[in-house]
Order: sequence, then C-alpha cells, then structure tokens
Amino acid sequence: MINRPGNTWNIASIDILKGPGSVLSGQGAIGGAVNVIDKRIPTRVPDEAFHLDAFGSVDSATNLRSGAASLDVGVSSNLVAHIDGSYRKSGDAAIGGFQLAPALRAELLEEAAEKAAAGEPDEAAEYREAADQRGVIPNSGTESWTINAGLGLILGESTFGASLGWYDTNYGVIKRPGLEHEHGGAPGAPVEEEDETVRIGLQQFRADFKGDVYLGDGAFERLKLRAGYSDYTHTEFEGGEVGTGFP
Repeated sequence: MINRPGNTWNIASIDILKGPGSVLSGQGAIGGAVNVIDKRIPTRVPDEAFHLDAFGSVDSATNLRSGAASLDVGVSSNLVAHIDGSYRKSGDAAIGGFQLAPALRAELLEEAAEKAAAGEPDEAAEYREAADQRGVIPNSGTESWTINAGLGLILGESTFGASLGWYDTNYGVIKRPGLEHEHGGAPGAPVEEEDETVRIGLQQFRADFKGDVYLGDGAFERLKLRAGYSDYTHTEFEGGEVGTGFP
C-alpha cells in the first residue's frame, strides 16, 4: 500500500513500514505499507535565501513532454514556504511490430477466415484489420498536472507544517483489438463491438498537517502528529461522453 499518488522528483525519503507501524496507513495495509515522504511540508530552513529544483524530459517513443519545478523560500529564520508543480503529456505509444501477441493475432485471423467462409465478408475484414494493427497502441496517451503549496515552522528540533495539493490526470484505457461484448442479445445473435474509446479523468484535492515535537531525553523522545483530508473524483468518458463517475 502506498499512501498517496506522487512524483519521484519531489520525494524526500521512502519508508517501508511493517508490523504495528503500518496500521497508521489504514486497515488495508495489514501486509505492510510504503510511506512516501515528499517535500511539500518543509522540515528545515534552506541554507540560501531560496532553493529551486527543476527538470524536464522528452521521450520519442510516446512523444512525451514533461517538466516540474520545486521552490523553497525562507520567509524568516524559522518559517519556510514551499511551492511545486509539474506537467506531463504523452501521445500513443509507438511499437516496433503488431499490437497483438502472435497467439492472439492468429486467433483473430482464424475468426476472419470463419467469417469469410460463412459469407460475412464485412465482419471478416474487421477481424483482419484488428489483427493487422501495428506501429502504435491506440488510446495510450496521458496528460497530467499537479500543483502543491506548503508552509513549515521549524522550532529547534520540533517542526510543524501544512500543505494543500491538487492532482489532475486524464489517461486512455487500452482496448485489445477484436475484444467484443454482448449486449443482451439472444444466444447466437450477432455480437456488437464497442468502438468508443474509454478515457479516465481523475482529480484529487489533498490537505495535510504534520507535527513533530521533541520531548527531550525522557521515556518519550518525540510526539508525532499527522492529519489529512482527501477529496477524490474518478470519471469514465466513453467516446467523449461521461459514462460513469465515482465521487
């Protein structure tokens, strides 16, 4: 279990939790949890007036274009402000051969031959076209962006902070060529193939608070506080129209 979606460029550390500590991530983490600690809530004052990290990347196979930046500013001797954002967009993935594995492609070509023998040339042509798709994986493109802001108060060995974040992504659901679905017809009736492309739109707003209080060298050394709120929306778009939503 991972406690939140994240970007690797903004990760400060990763904790592997097992045993009683994993319960903090919810009852679904009984087998353990991966706790990704990001930089959205500052825990130290930067050595310089401000600290900026930025990067960009490209990918020819998917025509990927992505970039991100993270800025920490020392507002005072013990108060630090943070802001970061990222954008990522890719097209359909290019491949070096047929979209289907040899066994699945042979299955479609066999279906095409059966349709042709049964006097259904149009259906046979559709099966052959599906089997011969190559060079690209349709509907595999993605687009996403994030924006986050945080504030950290550093008081000696104790820290307090809060952050707000927004995550927005849209990605395609890849459909295997030739995969068909029945729509309640009678047995033996023609099967209708769904041609609509399906895409997923996902948005998440998140607010977090963290506190780490140093108690001294007694029986209890530190008191850690954590609270979070998340609002998540998941929408399926079928052929450009809203199909199903999960608020």
